[in-house]
Amino acid sequence: MSNRQLDDAREAAFDRELAAALGISVDDLTDLEYDLDPHSAGEIHIGYNVNFAVDACNPAILAKVKGLVNGQWVRIGLIGGE
Repeated sequence: MSNRQLDDAREAAFDRELAAALGISVDDLTDLEYDLDPHSAGEIHIGYNVNFAVDACNPAILAKVKGLVNGQWVRIGLIGGE
């Protein structure tokens, strides 16, 4: 497997786990614009804040996101065996 194929496989696995953490499908995830910000407790990385670009996101998909706060962001745990 080439480095590019390995990177693609890792990205696909991360996307599957992120979508599952959000309670949506990978197809829905690809239709959203978001940023991942690390969430820490002191020096320990414990997850992410997922911030959605609400104006650029489909409201029907955002409505499916588990735990959405103020219609804009959600906190999730670690992804991909971090």
